[in-house]
Amino acid sequence: MRLKKGVLQRKTGDTIALVVNGGASSFSGVLHSNPTAAFIIKCLKHNTNEKRILAKMKRRFDGDPDEMLEDIRMILDELRKAGVIEE
Repeated sequence: MRLKKGVLQRKTGDTIALVVNGGASSFSGVLHSNPTAAFIIKCLKHNTNEKRILAKMKRRFDGDPDEMLEDIRMILDELRKAGVIEE
């Protein structure tokens, strides 16, 4: 999975805003992220999967891997609902 082409990213501090026009997905507007979502969005610049994202998160952050995976799944679900991920 990865971000669809046409989804613009704008870094603002430790977060990322995704600018989506109707051509890239059914959603049109701006999605704002928190730092965890920003990290996941960065991972989605290249083709990846949940396991790879989790491995990168475990190297970068301290925390419970089960909670990290829960966060990954929740954020990916939101991005899927917005139609900005291609599987």
